[in-house]
Amino acid sequence: MAGSNHQLFNLRKDESQVALVGRQADFRSLPTLLGDEHASKPITFKRDGAGALGALIDGLCDVDWQIRIQAALALGQTGSTEAMRLLEECARQDRHKEVRRTAANILGEMGDASGRSAAAEALGLIGGTNTIAALLRLSKDPDAGVRVSAAVALGDAHTADAEDALKELLKDREISVGVAAAKALAKLGNNYALISSIAQLKNNCWELRHNAAAILEHVGSAEAVPALVQVLQDRIWKVRANAALALGKICHIDAVPSLRTCLQDDDDIYVKVAAAKALSCFEIFDGVLALTENLQHSSEEVRREAVVAIGEIGGPGVTPVLQGALDDQHHEIRVAAAKMLAKLGHLDGVSVLMADLKQRDYIARRDAAAALGVIGSSDAVPALLEGLRDRHHVVRGECATALGAIGDADVRLLLEECRWDEDQQVRMAINAALCTIEQRVCSGVQAN
Repeated sequence: MAGSNHQLFNLRKDESQVALVGRQADFRSLPTLLGDEHASKPITFKRDGAGALGALIDGLCDVDWQIRIQAALALGQTGSTEAMRLLEECARQDRHKEVRRTAANILGEMGDASGRSAAAEALGLIGGTNTIAALLRLSKDPDAGVRVSAAVALGDAHTADAEDALKELLKDREISVGVAAAKALAKLGNNYALISSIAQLKNNCWELRHNAAAILEHVGSAEAVPALVQVLQDRIWKVRANAALALGKICHIDAVPSLRTCLQDDDDIYVKVAAAKALSCFEIFDGVLALTENLQHSSEEVRREAVVAIGEIGGPGVTPVLQGALDDQHHEIRVAAAKMLAKLGHLDGVSVLMADLKQRDYIARRDAAAALGVIGSSDAVPALLEGLRDRHHVVRGECATALGAIGDADVRLLLEECRWDEDQQVRMAINAALCTIEQRVCSGVQAN
């Protein structure tokens, strides 16, 4: 190759062994020279060429793509966390396909779950029949996230092996994997996921029915509507809820009567919520009125889910309903109502949450602080600063995090005064908040 007869990089004497390692063709058979050389001193990764590992990292930036490949191979041999992180970056961003492929193959065999996911993503972007073997191996990975990435990548591979692997992934116990596989098959023009999921709705195993309904939410069509309507009568609420959501996503008018019946007659709040959301896909907002009735339910869980669903569905008339929920006796419902109102542009709940920072129950104070951080109103800053003196460390930590999220530069001095809190988690939260505020100041972003 071009330049193969000179040194891999501009190395000093102590880097010559790395240059030899970098010239090997197969990283799996490389000698462990790096480990021997640095056995007695810590490894420092720098891009200035200082030390053997620094030279390899510099090599990833070389203009010669063949040198970048050799550097990637040698870095893979180190097996270090930092080397894997750099290889992830290389697999995603290098301008030459063969360098990305090399880094991806190393990550696929040696990386952690994050690295293996990056490898699958990179291989999917690279494409070509010679990436299939690595993707098939990653599709059997023990980590669900890696299997999802492999399924997505296989959706770009137009081969029989890829389709067979996706059909197997469709049966995965993790819904996210099955959904990714179904989408990939649909992308390939294969309707196997649709047909098999409709069939699985009649399976004796409720988990398979549940997964099938979830998959049909993403790849369903009018063909699936009759089977999904039937499943609205399933004895397992999770199956019924997924079926309702799938019908909403398919949005076929034939489903409306059954969804309305489900909304009125089903006694499970999660199914009612799913039916209400499904009907809103048809611009039918009957669900808001039906769910409003549940705001008087004795169960805090039922009232909370109703509030969240009403806020998510939206439509005319929801604001007064949510404002009324701010008076609920349970803090979780007040928190949910305040957050939903904020999403709709109303800050009525801020004063309620500020009052909750004085509740006797520390969980109520904690949840109020967290919600104020999510809402991000600067009106809450004085109450949150006072919360930094709370007797419970969890509340102090949430108040610090909320102040960081709001990003008011004027609170930095007061946060600095609390940096020596007796609790380590609180100190970490304060330091993180200070870093967040500093970043916002440097980038010119104004506080909320």
